[in-house]
Amino acid sequence: MAREVLQNYRSTFFGLKCIIIDEVSMIGCDVLHKINLRLQEITGVHDQPFDNLNIIFCGDLHQLPSVNASPVYKEPRNSICGPML
Repeated sequence: MAREVLQNYRSTFFGLKCIIIDEVSMIGCDVLHKINLRLQEITGVHDQPFDNLNIIFCGDLHQLPSVNASPVYKEPRNSICGPML
């Protein structure tokens, strides 16, 4: 990333404590990994996942699957809740 762009992101994200990601069911593992890498690049913190920010995931996991990607969740084999929850 260009130095000027990186500085712009750093000033925009300064003081950020939390990131909210909606429609999590549509996000694949690869996108989540890219978000982590970009946050680490912006902050320069490479030893903490997601720069140690709080990440809040929202959405219905049974609504839509991720598009052409591995989902970030896995259905339990012996779920006691069944398909209704």
